[in-house]
Amino acid sequence: MKNHATGLKITAFLSGAVIMVLEILGFRILSPYFGYSVYVSGSLIGIVMVALALGYYAGGHIADRRPKKIILFQLILAADIYIIIISFFYKDLLASFSGLGVIYGAIVSSIVLFAPSMILLAMVPPFIIRLMTHDSSEVGKVAGDITAIGTIGSIIGTFSATFILIPWIGSHWTMYLCSVILLFTAVWGLAAQKKKYALLILLSFAFNLFPPKTEPGTLFEKESPYNLVKVTETDNGRRILTLNSNKWFHSVYNPHSELVNGYYDYLNIAPALTDAKEILILGMGAGTSAKQFLSFFDADVDAVEIDPLVIEAGKEYFGLKESVRLRIYAEDARPFLQNSGKFYDVIELDVYHGGVYAPFYVLTKEFFRSVYDHLSPGGIIAINVLSPAMRENRTLLVDTVGKTLSSVFPSIYKIDITYNHLLFATKEKTDLYSIKNMLMEYKGAKEIENITAEASKKILSLEIKEDALVLSDDKAPVDEITYRMMSGANKIPHLP
Repeated sequence: MKNHATGLKITAFLSGAVIMVLEILGFRILSPYFGYSVYVSGSLIGIVMVALALGYYAGGHIADRRPKKIILFQLILAADIYIIIISFFYKDLLASFSGLGVIYGAIVSSIVLFAPSMILLAMVPPFIIRLMTHDSSEVGKVAGDITAIGTIGSIIGTFSATFILIPWIGSHWTMYLCSVILLFTAVWGLAAQKKKYALLILLSFAFNLFPPKTEPGTLFEKESPYNLVKVTETDNGRRILTLNSNKWFHSVYNPHSELVNGYYDYLNIAPALTDAKEILILGMGAGTSAKQFLSFFDADVDAVEIDPLVIEAGKEYFGLKESVRLRIYAEDARPFLQNSGKFYDVIELDVYHGGVYAPFYVLTKEFFRSVYDHLSPGGIIAINVLSPAMRENRTLLVDTVGKTLSSVFPSIYKIDITYNHLLFATKEKTDLYSIKNMLMEYKGAKEIENITAEASKKILSLEIKEDALVLSDDKAPVDEITYRMMSGANKIPHLP
């Protein structure tokens, strides 16, 4: 009897752990297709909660009607078989569902990928409670014990997935490990009832033992606590850094020139306008801007990048090298700035969650006030703001960030580059005529002279939209605004 109870408690522990590992894993495998927005996290958490509620309800009713131990482990085996099947096809399914958009795509993906196995695993605790209850006087104690044990398993699963499994072995092998744990649990329980089930243990090594295939041209692909970091190389030798999503690049390496024929090139007009000696980059990526600033200007650069793996990729594949002129910090942008006592001539901000969503806390008036306070006299902040072409609401985020900047900075300018707007805000009041003249008359590296000459034709004063929202630490619905911009939707439910 004691061994019987111990085995069931171990089962409760393991099922609780696997449930939370799968939920944490869900955030990672959905992010390459839907981003890291609140819509994705809310959809996944909501679907998991619904699945757990259905499982608890169904498990209790089935256990009362057929309180047999073999059924309990058959449920676990069924959950495992579903996970095994999904492990082969989840990337294809996610690619297909991504066409539904962020909200509906995330909801459907969460239902298909996780709901069936979550429902089956949620049936385990009430089933165990029923099997361990011998008389009415034990119900409360048994329910409390199993709930506590399952919760402890969930806690350990959460921390293991977050700090050990996903960072160390990646999503694919984490899912594989969950499958093996469930399979051994199911086979152990079933074999105790019928010996023939012991043969199923051979299946634990018969599936998914090989890592997922890499795409052609992939030089590097690895998961960190923050991102799925990927470096690819094109036929002409250009290298691209993507984070989580293949749709949006975060750094570019051109083997023939430091210029990359992208929006990064136009960010060079900020140091050109200020004769910069000290530059801060918030959101370095693999170092495209950092390398350009060092090559074209007599300036020192402090570069901040939250993900150490991205820094590692920059050094290995993008020619990024720390030196007395380039100092790299693996930190979050806002805390770094708050703790810095330095002043900079240029502060560049290019921070995204590995997709289209920017962290709200680096777009608020409080953050921009901190930027203002860290700028030297005559300093400039340069910001990359996503604004994809062919979208009805493509300037929604630009309008919002611009209005927020205007609450701190006296003069703001913009350059429209198809999929991006570059915003430049000056610490002192300036005028467009003077800015254009400075760009046209700039003398320096020939490559930058060409960029500034072209920029002088493109740069405009930013029109501040009166009805745009000023983002604050208290209210910054950046995810909502970005979703409206990307989906073309005119109205969606507002966040509180």
